Amino acid sequence: MKPFVIIFFLIFSIACETKKKSATPILENDYSHLPILFETKLPTIINISTSEVKSVSNNLSGFLHGFNSVSYDKNLLNYSLVQNLKPIFWRIGLSEKLVNNYNLAKSLNSSIKINLVVSDILVFKYGDLNQIKPWLDWNQFETDIETIFNDLTALNIQVDYWDIWNEPDWTWSGTCDQALEMYQRASLKLKSISATAKVVGPSVTNYYVTGPCTKSFLESFIDYDISHSMHYDAISWHEFEDPTRLPDAVAAVKSLYQSNNLVIPEIHITEYSGPTQHPVPAYSAAWFYYFELANVNWISRACWNDQCLSGLNGLFQSDNMIPNNIFWIHRYYSSLELNRLTVQTSNPKIIAIASIDTSHKKFKLIVSRFEGINSDLDFSINLNQIENGSAVVKLQNIQNTGVYSPMTLAPENKIIKHLPIENNTLTINFSAFKDGDVYLVDIEKVK
Repeated sequence: MKPFVIIFFLIFSIACETKKKSATPILENDYSHLPILFETKLPTIINISTSEVKSVSNNLSGFLHGFNSVSYDKNLLNYSLVQNLKPIFWRIGLSEKLVNNYNLAKSLNSSIKINLVVSDILVFKYGDLNQIKPWLDWNQFETDIETIFNDLTALNIQVDYWDIWNEPDWTWSGTCDQALEMYQRASLKLKSISATAKVVGPSVTNYYVTGPCTKSFLESFIDYDISHSMHYDAISWHEFEDPTRLPDAVAAVKSLYQSNNLVIPEIHITEYSGPTQHPVPAYSAAWFYYFELANVNWISRACWNDQCLSGLNGLFQSDNMIPNNIFWIHRYYSSLELNRLTVQTSNPKIIAIASIDTSHKKFKLIVSRFEGINSDLDFSINLNQIENGSAVVKLQNIQNTGVYSPMTLAPENKIIKHLPIENNTLTINFSAFKDGDVYLVDIEKVK
């Protein structure tokens, strides 16, 4: 073999071997080989303690109605994506297809809890709720309650919570006293049929609304409950406005029972998220944050207009197949570990939900800004009490468009950083964080 041929062969072999080695990644999806990025720290708004871990019983995921008569067919909705939401609550009753709604909910999760709106079923017999006047014939009303119970039992529908009347503050045409007696009679009748029946009320439009009462309907309902020893299983209302006020509202309800040395009933928010905030990503995250902070026991996302019959409360397009951007926030939240980290924020409308895995090396954050201010904001989040070294941080941005925006595929990792952990703190900067946006953040300690 001639010398130049030998030289060429050696060079070619070395080149091929080098290419082979460089084509092999360190690890699949491993970004620890990236150079550590030292950034100028932005003003800190959120501090997260990695040493203070508490467990939540579940990730709160609940819905209201949600599908039309056709889409109860699993093949005509994006069933696998709905499964990924891991629903644990479902409120039904609106449609004559409630049996289909029930069967679909149970197929998604056999242990799912069902809330049945009794007044929805009364509408099928009597028409508009404002035309139903139970006080004119209480015996007939109690017979109707018993008939509904027996009919659903015959259909093998197991109701976990009987929600007597929806939003009586505007759908009830009688007096406050008549409304409170209606709840009492319905509850006593249900519990006389089944000692294990659980009754929920009053499911008013909001915490402070008065309706036919001289003071808030909710407070009137609780006073009646206490004075008549009704022992309702859950106190319920709807939240369509500011998530930040929820903890105080829940605390006020609980204090009414505590001051009378009574067992505190469960707290159910049977509809949440008003129409203007409904498509805004930041509010989806904000409600989850404040539900956990207030320690509520039940949530069902509200639906508006046609969303009650298609699109699963705005998480999908009306075809029940194409997910909207907010779907991915709900899906990510449902995937969180149940170990939560303590979060402190200097601004109640800039929040983070933080979870940690059992190895204490992986963290997930949902970061939300819902100030209602049309300007970008630069700030940082600190993860404190963490061993020095470095971490790979992946950020996915769910942008606010103000409308239900289709997003067929999961958001990609838009930003990937290898950041230092110094002085037992990992600092993550957010530049030009737009109001209404959400960031889904995955963190893995690598050193």
